[in-house]
Amino acid sequence: MILEERDGGLVITWLPVEQMALLSLGLALTEEERRVLSALLEGRRVSLADGALEYKQYARTAERGVYIRFTSMERELRELGIARASTGRPYRGSGL
Repeated sequence: MILEERDGGLVITWLPVEQMALLSLGLALTEEERRVLSALLEGRRVSLADGALEYKQYARTAERGVYIRFTSMERELRELGIARASTGRPYRGSGL
């Protein structure tokens, strides 16, 4: 995961599939994951930059079931309070 501090909040600029799965469950095994969850618990803004989600690179090759699972994880991140970096509104991925 690659994080940037911007305007008092965090922006996730790269989110690998493994860390996406952990965050969607509210788990933190690395320092970056702990930073994201702590920021959310403290009421700080956490944003997801466009193009940050690794799983979307596999849209053409992934089995449909696993891709759907990752779109569900993306929704979970949104429900945790992670917003789109450009607007500050909740991130709305393209889905399928």
